[in-house]
Amino acid sequence: VIGAVVTFIVTTVLFAMIFKVLPDVHIDWRDVWVGAVITSVLFSIGRLLIGFYLGNSSVASTYGAAGSLIVLLIWVYYSAQILFLGAECTQAYTRLYGSRREERLLVTLPTPPPIQIPAELTDEPSQSHERAGVFAKLKQRRKQQRANRPSRSHADVLGTVLGWVIFAGILLAGILKGLRPAEKTHQKS
Repeated sequence: VIGAVVTFIVTTVLFAMIFKVLPDVHIDWRDVWVGAVITSVLFSIGRLLIGFYLGNSSVASTYGAAGSLIVLLIWVYYSAQILFLGAECTQAYTRLYGSRREERLLVTLPTPPPIQIPAELTDEPSQSHERAGVFAKLKQRRKQQRANRPSRSHADVLGTVLGWVIFAGILLAGILKGLRPAEKTHQKS
């Protein structure tokens, strides 16, 4: 039990460091920890499932060294997908509840129309003018960030979905094959 807890903590710290250092944007540590824990939980579940799969299937013995390579490739693919899913969870949490909430406001709250106030009535700008100015600055900054990064094409998204479907099919086929009773062979003595 202690070994599993230590492994979970080390994995969480490693994912937190990856999610803090790799992105091109500033993310607070409190946002990073949420994504790292989610990713670490999914990674641990995947590790247990792969261990169960290897313990109960005969892929490696059926295909020899090629079976071991297939299992290794499945594990690498699963780990990469979990890393990407954890990064997306971190990004979503950061925008919904974390340090980048102002970007969510750009999507959910429309910019109010400017109110025309005669200069004779007030010398100070109203709150709606200040709010409109803040939203305009945030929109401009976001537009510059979008212009500097490449966008994902539909082919990339389709490839990711297709990869998950293939992975699930291979994993399901392996589990079903492992649960089947072994055939008895009769040997002549």
